[in-house]
Amino acid sequence: MRKLILYTILFSVGLLFNSCNNDNESPQDNTALRELVTRNLTENIINVKLPEPLISNTNENAKEVKAEFDFFVDLVGQLLTYLKVPENAISSKITENEESYNWFGFFINSSVVVKYNITRGIDKFNFVYNVTAGDTTLDAIKGYTSSNEQNGVFFVDTGSPVSLSWKITDSSNLILELMTPEKTTFTINKNNRSGKITYDTGVIYEWLENGSGQKTDENNTVFKW
Repeated sequence: MRKLILYTILFSVGLLFNSCNNDNESPQDNTALRELVTRNLTENIINVKLPEPLISNTNENAKEVKAEFDFFVDLVGQLLTYLKVPENAISSKITENEESYNWFGFFINSSVVVKYNITRGIDKFNFVYNVTAGDTTLDAIKGYTSSNEQNGVFFVDTGSPVSLSWKITDSSNLILELMTPEKTTFTINKNNRSGKITYDTGVIYEWLENGSGQKTDENNTVFKW
């Protein structure tokens, strides 16, 4: 149910357009703010992978790990896609501390206007992805990325609190925490591919770099693969 709700949310607030980067640059560090918001997370989510023995494992608990991994990668990828500025966007403001873009797209079957704004704060880059369809306007996605690009959060407007936070640690772990409002925390090491998934219910999945692992259920019963 959680996955069904989130996929419905993301595809309902999604816009159907072809996105790609252009060459506008921010004078302060020669990198546009729109790139700084997504750059490090994009590089990391592209490079994370599960151990090959886990991917090929037919154990049901191992399959659940693979399904959850695919869900998180797809979710992050979809959010990052929304924040790409298409070629047909109009730059309404470009400074070293703020960028604003407008473009037309489609919201389900309706023509919409997108207003995307990024501002540079003291220690983070804030962004708001606003969508207008007819008389309805909402901040579909908003959040921030830290100035060192090591952590951030997406807030998705669904009528109920939904957020996805992310963090890259010194030990090369990528940590994703989803609040729907139930909390799911997904951790994977980019170097050796080991990882862990924890749920509010008490269920825990853990796996090693060789692909072996275990599931601990709500009753603290352990199932190994």
